[in-house]
Amino acid sequence: MERERDIYVICGMGRDVTGLVSLVTSIISDTKSNIIDMEESVFHGLFSIFLTIDLTESKISGTQFIAKMQAVAHQSGLQIIAEKQSFSPRTKAKRMMRLLLIGADHPGIVSHATFVLANNGVNIDWARMISRGDVFAIEMDMDRATSPYSVSEIKDSVSAEMEKLGIRCFFQVEDLYCKHPRIVVFSISRNLIEEHLREELLAEAGRTAAGRRGTVANLHGLGLDAVKAITAGLRLNSETEDLLHSLKIMGYVVVLIPKGYNPFLDPLRAHACIDHLRCDSLLVEKGKLTGKVKQSDKVTQKRSALIAEVARAEQVSGDNIIIIGDSAPADIVLRDCGISILLDKKTIFSLVSKGVLTQKQIPALLSAFGPLS
Repeated sequence: MERERDIYVICGMGRDVTGLVSLVTSIISDTKSNIIDMEESVFHGLFSIFLTIDLTESKISGTQFIAKMQAVAHQSGLQIIAEKQSFSPRTKAKRMMRLLLIGADHPGIVSHATFVLANNGVNIDWARMISRGDVFAIEMDMDRATSPYSVSEIKDSVSAEMEKLGIRCFFQVEDLYCKHPRIVVFSISRNLIEEHLREELLAEAGRTAAGRRGTVANLHGLGLDAVKAITAGLRLNSETEDLLHSLKIMGYVVVLIPKGYNPFLDPLRAHACIDHLRCDSLLVEKGKLTGKVKQSDKVTQKRSALIAEVARAEQVSGDNIIIIGDSAPADIVLRDCGISILLDKKTIFSLVSKGVLTQKQIPALLSAFGPLS
């Protein structure tokens, strides 16, 4: 008869600092215990860890092991729970499926979705959710082994309920270990610069609220060296980083179609979470901006063709594409698409002080990242 294994579960949570995983696992190693499962994450600066530990071959008792974990808690500032558990054998083999939901965020989506799944006899094994701006997205791996319903019945039931909330569903049943690519297009007509920074730069320009109608035509004569210096500090803000990172993990191909201009937005093309970026081009002559737009390259006039081009390149069918935007004809129209960027204002102020960029050109500079009004 097989000897019963001595299994303990550890749950830890606290403020994140470097070395927490090493601290917890080194104590386990020192006791000659074995880690058989581990999940760890850092979320909004909060560290959490879940471990299943086998003490069967350990030289210490469970009581001693728990005492050592409490000592780690005291040393690290973590809240740690350690207690004995037993394995429960599965009554049925798992029958997994994956569900992705994406749409406009509002209270009650997760509660409603999980209620529908429970009513269909589906058990959620794992989930990851994010909400940034007005964008909501969640990915769930689910076990339907105990469900009395077929896959098509589960799909129809969940889709019908989510449609009432304006949430789009994507299901995957086959080949779960290879995430099917899907495309999310952010079609954004508003200005991408984070609002507080935009206001600060406009204040530097001495513009009143009534006069903020900068146009890229006023960038005539600005050298590409100055543009390069300005965009060297271009980056996504932290909420945008979180959103795009999560969407990439969920298997989405991320496409940005902002109402801005290259070469100001071009540096974003190198970002690991952005697969495709399309924007209008500014004409350049002798290393300087002309303030004119290349009409043959107007993205707004061929957005559908651009999305179709990306879909072909990524081998994604039309029913696996969703367009999120702040104006029609997006599939999901949102006030805030969760996409914002930052510039280094010190560089801009330095260029103004050197006469490379004038105060009057600041609104025009900002308009290169989308309309100001």
